[in-house]
Amino acid sequence: MDADHPNAVDIERLRGGRLARLQGAMRRHDVEACLLFNEPNIRYATGASAMPVWSNTTFVRCALVPAEGVPILFEHPNSMHLFGELEADVRPMHAWEFTDDVGSHAATFARQTVAAMRELDVSDDRLAIDRLGTPGFLAFQAAGISILDSAMVTMEAREIKTAEEIEVLRIGGELVMGMLSGLEDAVRPGVTERDLLAVLAATLLAGGGEHLATNTVCSGQNTNPWRAEATARALERGDLVYVDTDAVCLGGYFFCVSRTFLCGDSAPTQEQRDAYRASHDWLGR
Repeated sequence: MDADHPNAVDIERLRGGRLARLQGAMRRHDVEACLLFNEPNIRYATGASAMPVWSNTTFVRCALVPAEGVPILFEHPNSMHLFGELEADVRPMHAWEFTDDVGSHAATFARQTVAAMRELDVSDDRLAIDRLGTPGFLAFQAAGISILDSAMVTMEAREIKTAEEIEVLRIGGELVMGMLSGLEDAVRPGVTERDLLAVLAATLLAGGGEHLATNTVCSGQNTNPWRAEATARALERGDLVYVDTDAVCLGGYFFCVSRTFLCGDSAPTQEQRDAYRASHDWLGR
């Protein structure tokens, strides 16, 4: 899984267990095939991840998953070498973006996908897809494919975690607690919100995690209204400092953990205590 936990999780069982849950959900919903572009969905079905932030904003890699059998991973040609030992059929993705003739390239991809469906003994002309740009949608429409929303099967598959997933989550939880501990140690007057964000990111990456999905570290007046992002504001003594980890950790598992810290060695004000109590009581409802 990473340098600190090299043998903690059986990767083959992790991948196999997730694929079994996904294909089981597909059969229960009478879905013969899914085409998954969303990075977490590709990884759930195949265990393969490449350029996750960039690929999740484009259409350069995807997985065609049958209800029975081995998925086909349509991979970015420059990343195919990463997955030579993967339990999947890895093929180059014929992408349509960033070309001079988007329509014809999308049509080529649609034809290749339909041909792959037939290889996998998918006779249905329905295809469950998680996200798809307009050129891809039009190309599949022209090819006679009816598009379904794959969310009903991908969400159902994730409802129950396998034993291997639970272990990955346990390891990731340790990493997130280390991130928060490092941030708490760094909270002091004069440090900026971006300095604290850097502590989170550095701890995450050093521990084998992948990236932060947001940059939510805010202090003082920046904590209200909620949904602020880290700025160059320097912390002041007595500030409340709020952090939301939003960390993509080991194996791509996501941790959203929120904490509030008090800056400096002063006692919290009565207003701060009241706010804390109101929040605590609300969570206990």
